[in-house]
Amino acid sequence: MIGAFHMKRLVLVTATLTLAACDIDVPVGDRDSGSQLVGDGGSTMQADAGQVECVDRFDCSPRPYEDAVCALNHCIYSLKDGGGPVTPTDAGQVECVDRFDCKPRPYEDAVCSVNQCIYSLKDAGSNPPGGDGGGSSMPDAGGKVDAGVTPVSDAGFGPLFDGGLRLFITRSTFTGNLGGLSGADSQCQLAAQAAELGGTWVAFVSDGTTEAPARMTAPGPWFQLGTKIFNNLANLRTNPLERISIDETGASWGQGSGSGYPIWTGTVAGGAPATNTCLGFTSASSGSSGMQGATWQTTSPWVADGDQLCYREAHVLCFEQSHAPAPVKQPDTHRRLFITRSTFTGALGGLAGADAKCQLAAEAANITGTWKAFLSDGTVSAPSRMAVDGPWFQLGTKIFNNLANLRTNPLERISIDETGASWGQGSGSGYPIWTGTVAGGAPATNTCLGFTSASSGSSGMQGATWQTTSPWVADGDQLCYREAHLLCLEQ
Repeated sequence: MIGAFHMKRLVLVTATLTLAACDIDVPVGDRDSGSQLVGDGGSTMQADAGQVECVDRFDCSPRPYEDAVCALNHCIYSLKDGGGPVTPTDAGQVECVDRFDCKPRPYEDAVCSVNQCIYSLKDAGSNPPGGDGGGSSMPDAGGKVDAGVTPVSDAGFGPLFDGGLRLFITRSTFTGNLGGLSGADSQCQLAAQAAELGGTWVAFVSDGTTEAPARMTAPGPWFQLGTKIFNNLANLRTNPLERISIDETGASWGQGSGSGYPIWTGTVAGGAPATNTCLGFTSASSGSSGMQGATWQTTSPWVADGDQLCYREAHVLCFEQSHAPAPVKQPDTHRRLFITRSTFTGALGGLAGADAKCQLAAEAANITGTWKAFLSDGTVSAPSRMAVDGPWFQLGTKIFNNLANLRTNPLERISIDETGASWGQGSGSGYPIWTGTVAGGAPATNTCLGFTSASSGSSGMQGATWQTTSPWVADGDQLCYREAHLLCLEQ
């Protein structure tokens, strides 16, 4: 599977659902005869909960190859026996700008064609017309594989090739203050570590003195999910062989003209340093600028599309220099997470008080385990408080791979409380959480006095659970007398 590299497990909901169970009692009349619901782990059927509200199953509008039930006023989808028809379907005429608007089920691929979502089953033997190969073993959007080159399995980031290395654009965006060249490299390494890619990574940026191509320590070639993008170092001074579009998780950031995303490069066509580089990528000032590239281009604008003010945000292009697969975690290391059903002012009783609230919520829902709040108090960072390295799951769906991933962005939206109820999946429909944390995991300046204050004269950083980019952890300060949820992680 190329479209997603995090493990999906079965999500099943009943009126008595807790995070400790994944079984479902489905009324006989609520699904077609012959459909089979199978328990978690290794199932060929997967469900999708919490996105579509319903009164009964007729509100759910399943695809032709699905069954649907209405449980707890949310639609639960399952794959029919044998997978049903494999013909792509527009199923409900969902409008889109790109495929990320389509929100496919875990067992589906989706493409955006003429502003309409087209869905099909993964691994069904053919891709949807005009597809981007999200569920096939190789991409079909212009993807080419050199003849005679044999793929090598690599956990977490698709196929590798003999003598080949990988590249990606960061899922996160940054201002022009990257911390210089070394800081940009660190962002690439952190993103790779969070996605469990292994390897050593360098950012493709120039600082006004050092050329980006000259910073590479490997000769290439570099691949993007099996598609060769650059042949060698000399190719870095010309143009990519295909569009650059894949982030560290394997998700596509646009293939069509104008649908990609900008990257900081500080580099002009030919590979030399640009004049404007956000002061060596140490400035986020509106008074300085830096050269950006356009990832959707395969001509010179890919690296030099024009200057942008340094307070604006853009992605970073990361190149692997040496390959070392990340260790594979054992299943018994998997942990759970939830957002509290209850809300609290900023007077949480400090970090210990917040942890106690998470533990109490878990115990009230008959959930075992030891729990901590994802919270910084202005001195101790939230990620450093975790006693384990993850991964963390939400009803069977992986949300964070590891501690490094806690410093980047979640793999999926955080939406489930300790009872198993969903608190919104769509943009703007989630609920705020106290974090006291800025993007990257460091303590925020404002933390409600170490989360001991409910005063209207103090404030604390909150996160937005409906986001999968940096606002998930740092959406802005809120006055401490206001209430928000807590994010609780099992230890």
